[in-house]
Amino acid sequence: MRKNAPTGVCKSASILRTTARRYRSAMGNPERAEEYARRLHETATYHEARKYIAVAHKLLAEVAAARGDLAEGEKQLTAALDQMREYPVPIVAWKTYAALGRLRL
Repeated sequence: MRKNAPTGVCKSASILRTTARRYRSAMGNPERAEEYARRLHETATYHEARKYIAVAHKLLAEVAAARGDLAEGEKQLTAALDQMREYPVPIVAWKTYAALGRLRL
């Protein structure tokens, strides 16, 4: 836990990381993976955790691409990149651009 960080902030960050991990473990089950990605988006939006909002959009794009819905996948990746224009997270941006490249191949 960060020094002087409010307990609620650390707990929220833990919830967001846990939800992202659950998404990854559910990758073999698209419906469940989508549920976790949507839950991550809802929680991140509620807590205004901009990094995790972008991550959730990227995960929703992965689910859409796995379903073959490339238009929805691109829409979600664009939303992730838009989120990071004002609140940059270089590693998430790099992974999102890589996903967009794979989607367009």
